[in-house]
Amino acid sequence: MREATPDFNISCVITDDDPALVNSMTEGFDSDFRHILCKWHILKNWKENLRHKVPKEFVPTMLEELKEIMNAVELDKFDHLFKGFFKKYEDNCRTSSFMKYFHQHYMPRCTKWAMCHRNFPHASVNTTGHIESFHSRLKRFYLKRKVNKRLDDLIDILLKLECDDHSTRAREASKGFSLLPDNILKRHKMLKSIKDECINQIFEDTWEINMGSTKKYVVVRHNVTCEFDHCFCQCNTSPCHGLCSHVYHCSCPDTHPCIPDIIQMNKLFALQVPRFHV
Repeated sequence: MREATPDFNISCVITDDDPALVNSMTEGFDSDFRHILCKWHILKNWKENLRHKVPKEFVPTMLEELKEIMNAVELDKFDHLFKGFFKKYEDNCRTSSFMKYFHQHYMPRCTKWAMCHRNFPHASVNTTGHIESFHSRLKRFYLKRKVNKRLDDLIDILLKLECDDHSTRAREASKGFSLLPDNILKRHKMLKSIKDECINQIFEDTWEINMGSTKKYVVVRHNVTCEFDHCFCQCNTSPCHGLCSHVYHCSCPDTHPCIPDIIQMNKLFALQVPRFHV
C-alpha cells in the first residue's frame, strides 16, 4: 500500500493491545501517527485481571472507578480521579497485585486509552468492533473457518466479497430497502422480546446486550443521525425510522442495520431513558 500510494498518510490508528499490529504499522508507514487502544479490549483486560488479582468484593467498585477514569473527558478531572485511585488502592495489600499490573502496563500509556487525550479528529471511533465484525464475517462465511495461508487466495476471496456487497447494495438501491421485507417485520417483532434490563451501558456510546445465558452482543453508536444526504439503507418503519448502519453497529452475526438489538436501543434512546439505553 505504501509503495502504491507514496503520498498516503495515516493520522491515527486504533488497535487492541497486540504489539505486532502497532509494529507493522510503524514499519510500513511514518512513525508519527497517533495510536489509540480499543476501549472494549482495555475494559476486557481490566475485568480479567481484577478477577484474578483482587478479592471478588473489590471487583465491581474498582471496575466502575476505572471506567470513570477512562471516560473522563477533561484532563483535570482525569488527573484527580487517577491520583485518587492510586492513593486508595496502591498501599492495600489485597489490591497491590492489580495496582502493580496497572502501573506497569497502563500508567505509562494514558494517552492511548484515556478519553481526555482523544480531543483530536479520529472519526469518533473508540473501538475495533466494526473491523472485527468484518473479520468474523470473512472467516465464517467466506473462509468457512479454514486456515488460509495463500495471499493470492485471500485476495480472490476479498474481491468476491466486495463484488457481493456491491451487488447487494445496488439491488437495495434500485428496488428499495430490502429484498426480504418479511425479515424486516420479523426483526421489528423480535424487539419486543428484548427487555430494558438486558441492555447494559459500557461506555457513553457503547452498550452490551444480553440475549441469553451465552449470547452477548456489543452495539456501538457512531453518530446520532446519519451524516449522508442520500442514504439508501435507512429504514422508514416505526420505531426505527432513520436507522442505518452509519449510525449503529452490532457485533452479532446479523449484518442488517435494523436488527432487534439496535431497534430497541434506538427506541430507548429516543425516549431519553436515564440509563442512556438506546
